[in-house]
Amino acid sequence: MIADPSCERYKPVISVTLADGRKLEWTDSSGAGSYDLTWDIATDMTRQFFAEVGIAATHATALIEAVANVDSLDNISPLLEVSAEVARAVLKAA
Repeated sequence: MIADPSCERYKPVISVTLADGRKLEWTDSSGAGSYDLTWDIATDMTRQFFAEVGIAATHATALIEAVANVDSLDNISPLLEVSAEVARAVLKAA
């Protein structure tokens, strides 16, 4: 993988040269809007990631709920506790 500084932001290009010399190229021209991250997208990504790496869905739900409630907390201890539980689950899955 080689970064190309001439490549515009939010317009990634993937270029692959095959052993027989053929070149395959993909360019994302959907623009910056396709990279917007909403709460729903972030929670879906979290659940999908946890499932892919073998971490129980209950950990994803706990983390999502802790983050969702962070504005109403007096301190971040509950968020840190959930984060520590998730970290232990990650280590166990590894």
